[in-house]
Parts: sequence; structure tokens; C-alpha cells
Amino acid sequence: MVKEDKFSCKVLTRLWIIACVALILTNVDAQDQHFIDSIQNEIKKYDAVKLEKGGKNNEQADTNRIDLLYQLCTQYIVTDVEKVKQIAEEIIQRSLSLKYASGLADGYTEMGIYYNHLGDYSQCIQMHERALDAAKGLKDEIRMMRSYNELGIVYSDLANYSKALEYHFAELKIGQARHDTEGCVSAYANIGVVYLNMNNNKQSLTYLNKELELLQKSSDLSTLAGCYINMGLAYNGLKNDSAALEYYFKGLELCEQSGNKFYEANDYSNIGAVYVDRKEFDNALAYFDKAINLFNEVGVVSGYISTMQSSAEAWFGKKQYQQSLNCLNKIANRARSMGAMEQLSGIYQSYAKNYEALNDYKNAYRYQVLYKQTSDSILSSEKLNNIHQMQLQFEVNRQELQDSVKMEETNYNSKLKLQRQRSYAIGGASFAAAIIFIGLILFRNKKQLEKQRALIEERSRISRELHDDVGSTLSSIRMMSEIGKKKLAGTNPEALQTLENIGLNSGEIQDKMGDLVWALQSDNEKMDKVIARIRKFAGEITEATGVTLIFDSDDFTRHKPLPVQVRQNIYLVAKEAINNAMKYSHCLVLRVSLKMENKKLTLVVKDNGNGFDLTTELDGNGLRTMQKRADEIAADLNINSSASGGTTVRLVLHTT
Repeated sequence: MVKEDKFSCKVLTRLWIIACVALILTNVDAQDQHFIDSIQNEIKKYDAVKLEKGGKNNEQADTNRIDLLYQLCTQYIVTDVEKVKQIAEEIIQRSLSLKYASGLADGYTEMGIYYNHLGDYSQCIQMHERALDAAKGLKDEIRMMRSYNELGIVYSDLANYSKALEYHFAELKIGQARHDTEGCVSAYANIGVVYLNMNNNKQSLTYLNKELELLQKSSDLSTLAGCYINMGLAYNGLKNDSAALEYYFKGLELCEQSGNKFYEANDYSNIGAVYVDRKEFDNALAYFDKAINLFNEVGVVSGYISTMQSSAEAWFGKKQYQQSLNCLNKIANRARSMGAMEQLSGIYQSYAKNYEALNDYKNAYRYQVLYKQTSDSILSSEKLNNIHQMQLQFEVNRQELQDSVKMEETNYNSKLKLQRQRSYAIGGASFAAAIIFIGLILFRNKKQLEKQRALIEERSRISRELHDDVGSTLSSIRMMSEIGKKKLAGTNPEALQTLENIGLNSGEIQDKMGDLVWALQSDNEKMDKVIARIRKFAGEITEATGVTLIFDSDDFTRHKPLPVQVRQNIYLVAKEAINNAMKYSHCLVLRVSLKMENKKLTLVVKDNGNGFDLTTELDGNGLRTMQKRADEIAADLNINSSASGGTTVRLVLHTT
């Protein structure tokens, strides 16, 4: 049975996104265009006066012109981002020449927003930090709050929540000192949203309630509606669906009064999701239909797709599978064309679930394969669990044997020491008897140690033979799948895909078995053997893809051997990180380093390729697997990724 997922379309809670969307939805009407025209006419007047004076103008006139350019820039922020870049560059250049710090702060802010639109977070942060520096130099608290707000939002997008909170609390501190209600509302809302993203719903409600307390004194119905909706999301996260609905309906009433259709559509979708959880599917569908109509009206495609997907889930709950499929048919191609892979993965999974319920196993299998391919999860959880259990069993057996040998050696040394002490006190008459007694103890313990070592060797031999037997069997399966593919070439695409999956799965299991047996072998206990294996793997895969490898490691020969589980997990984390870089980053250079400093072993795998969004790809690319391996050996794993800076995987192990 395909695992059932629940879909809910959450409101875009960040205030600046909502403001932008509201502007997009209303477009630039005649009044907005009139405002733009009036600003441009004022700029032309300044230019005409300057031309009459032979290119000269007073400083006040030049700074006024920069301020007009900034106003013009804010008008284009959601309609023509390239004009934003062009105008912001002019603001920055003119402000630099005039040493006009206020203009610099404004220009850098708009340039930061431009880079945010492009998804270039590195440049975005750099611009907002420059704006913040300029504002601090002026001691301009309004501009400082604006920069703190923008930086907090960017770091929240990057899932660096601690940094995001740092900036939003800085924004709040200034707002409270100034008794700036609007600034405090913005800060409370942003802090509440960050805690929502962290799934810390109780803490989120603390700050959303503070926002609500301030908003109830204002006439900003749209922002108040957003606060109610966010509170509904927090209560929904706490599984308090009654409270969630209460706040959703409060938000809905204000959305209708303020005319904010974007908020209203999201709120309808949120309400429908609660009714799906309650299995009140007719109520859910009624609210989903309202959300879908509004999303179509305002042109928010992602919201339409997500809500239609939720409708499919509701129809499935009613066991009306054809209706559920109709919903999926309307959005599959749109999600595919948009490259919305996370949504597309869920759509494929819903397809498989519906076809399975209809006993159409052919289509159920087809969509299950598409789901697995899309989610980059070829091996099933059952196979992964089997491999993990086998690995654990080998490790447990080996550890038990090692502990047993160490205990025998400790007991032997203790007894030997005791016997020696006693022997010194015995007179010459009993000397021969003592020697015989010690000899018997030595002989007995020697036999026991030999027996334990023989048992270790025997189990190692069994593990190797198991590896050889399983390996040869898997090789046979791969060969037979290749033969089958050739025989079926061009006749049965689905059978060919099945054989292809069999071959891939067999190869991966064979590879994991080889890694397991290698780690268990006693002659691979030293860290230099692990480094050599990582270097060999990295060298082979980079050579095959034409990537430059830079490999750097310390001399670990003077350090004591690490336990088998630690060695194996270090190697497997390195292997996963290297493999991910080669598969997804399209990098030109791969750097791998292993260092030991202050009893800390640090593994770093860094590429200069395409990064990825950690908030949406957490389940993919083996990231959860690497985190699990790090947790097993009590190591710290940190993954940083950006579109321009590539990806860095850092594993830090504290040794003793």
C-alpha cells in the first residue's frame, strides 16, 4: 500500500512577500502609473535645470533627485526587477560620488531585494549588510530596522533560523525603544513565523499574541488577518484543530473586509486541510473549491496546484477515486512544467494510491516508479532496513567478541599480578609449586585467548563468505537483468524499466555489502586505511567525470584505532557526500580533507557546483542518511549550500 500523505496549503506568512503579491495582484493601475509618471517628470525637471546650468547643480538638488529615484525604484519592485537593478545602480553610483549615506542605504536595500528575486542570496546578504552599515553610520534607526528585517527574512529562507532570529530581535529592540508600533508588529510577526518554520508552535504563539495585541489597536485589517492565519497554523501544528479553525475564521472575516484575496485563498485552503484531518471531507471540498477559484482569479499557480492536490486527497477519503484522479490530471502537467518537483512527487504518490484502490495495479506500479524516481529514493525502506539490520548484527557480534577478549586479558593481567605478589611471599620450599601454578594459569588463559581470536577469525571468514555468496548472487541477478533487457529491447518498456530497477538495486546492495565487510576486517582498523579507501573512491569517481580532486589529510598513524562503527560511518558519510556532489552539483573541483586537531577529527567535502535549497530537499540526496550516521557516532554534521557557493558537508567527531 502506498503511504498516505496529507496535503495542506499554508499561507505565505512573510509580510514582505504578501505585500509584493498584493501589488502584483492589483497590478499597476492608472493611479499607480500616474504616480510613476509624476516622479519621472520631477526627475526630468531636475535634469533640465542642471543642463541649463552647464551640468552643475547644488548638492540639495542632487540628493533630492536620488530620493526621487528611490521612490521610483520601490514602484517597480514587483513589476520590472531589471528596472530596479538599473535604478538602484544609479542611486548607488550617484550617492557614492556625493557621499550621500542615506542614498547609499536605500540603493543597497533595493539592490538586495533585486538579488533576492533572483535567488542570489550571497549577493542579497552582501547588499543588505552594506545598507545596514550605512544606516548605522547615520544612526538612522528606521533604515536600520529595515535592514534587520530584510536580513532576517533572507536567513529564514536559508533555514538559518538562529541568524534570522538574531536580526529580527535586533529589529524589535529598536522598535520597542522608539515605541514604534509598526516596527514592533513587523518584528513580532517575523519572529513568530521563524518559530513556525522551526515547528516550535508554542513559542510562535507567544510572539504572534504580542503582534495581535498591537494590531487590535490599528485599522490594518489585512495585517491583522495575516496574524490570525498564522496563529491558526500554530494551533494546527499543536493538533488543536478547534482553536486553529477559530483563528482561521477570524482571519477569513477580515480578509473579506479588506479585500485581500491572496490571504483569503490561503485561509480557505487551511480550513479545508483541518476538515480533511477531521475526515469531514464534504466540508473540506467546499472550502478547497473556494480557494481554487480565488487562486485562479489572482493567478497564484503554486497555490492552485497545492489546493487541488488537497482536493484529490479529500476525494480519496470519500473513496471517490475517479474524482480524485480528475483533480490530479488537472495539475500534473502544470507542476511538471513549473519544475515543482516536491509537489510532483506527491502527485505521483496520490496517483499510485488511487490506482491501487481501483485495483489498476499496472498504473499503480507505473506511478509508484515515477514517485520513487522523482523523490530520488530507489531503494525501498524495507531493503534499507534489512541492510541496516544485517550491518548491526555484524557489528554487535564483533563488538561482543572484542569486549570478551579484552575482559579475559584484563582478568588474566590482574590474576598474574596477584600471583606474582603472592609468590614473593612464599618461601623457597613452595617456589616450584608457584611456578607450576602460574604456568597452568598462563596456559589456560592462552588457550582461552586463542579460542576467542579463532572465533573472531571464523566469524570474519563467515562474513566474507556471506559477502562472496551474496555478491555472486547479486552479480548473477544483474547479468540476468541485462540479458533480459536485451531480449525485451523495444517490445515492453515497463518490463525494461523493471529490469533496470532490479539491476540498480542489486548493484547498490552489492556495494553496501562490500563496504560492510571491509569495515569489519581487522587489518582495516587504522584510520589511514579509511583515508586510503576514501581517497580511492573519490579518485575513481572524479576521474570518471573529469572533475579535479584536491585531497588533503593529516597523518593518523600516531592516533589509536577507532571502533568499527565509527570507521564505517565516517567512510559512508564521506562516500555519500562525494557521490551527491558528483551526481547533482555539476562541479568542476571537489575538495576532500580529513584533519585531526585538539582530539577532534574533521571531515570536509566541498564542491564548487550548484547548491540546493535545504528547506525543500531535506529528504533527498541522502541528507537524512548522513545525519543518522553522524548521530550513531555522536558526531556533529553541518551542511551548507548556496546557488553561488556550492555545497560543504562538515563532519566533526570528538575523540578521546
